[in-house]
Amino acid sequence: MSAYDVDGIATRYLEQIIIFGYMTFFVSALPSAFALGLLAMLSEVRGEIWMMLHRYQRPVPQRIEGIGLWKSIMELMIVIAVCTNAGVVIFTMKTFDSFTDFQRLGIFVLFQYGVFLIQYVIGALIPDNPIEVTIQRQRQEFITSKLIEKEHDLDVDPLAIL
Repeated sequence: MSAYDVDGIATRYLEQIIIFGYMTFFVSALPSAFALGLLAMLSEVRGEIWMMLHRYQRPVPQRIEGIGLWKSIMELMIVIAVCTNAGVVIFTMKTFDSFTDFQRLGIFVLFQYGVFLIQYVIGALIPDNPIEVTIQRQRQEFITSKLIEKEHDLDVDPLAIL
């Protein structure tokens, strides 16, 4: 089997970012876009898993701190998606035809800030790292310090504790 192409990961991330953009930017104009994007994303992941199982050698695990710039790109896309969907809903739906342009603009801004507030509250309530991940990282650091860095335990007199 050929070696797994680690350098091609950026291309695969880009494909998923493009699918995410199609799923979110104009979901209010075409609600089925989300379902189609989800189907495309699932087929992309299944294809990638099949290739990793049947065509490539297992990749060598590497520790990374996060997904880096891709997280910032996703957050920017979410902000743009909220703005475009709010604009499509407020400025094109017949429900808001009775409002003046100034009133529509106010609703547009309030809707955006309401969604951003909900997003912030949910982000504050859900921790970035689950407790299981934190425990596993501490365990890994402990094992690394003992086995690889050869750190000694602190010499503590067990009778001094009593």
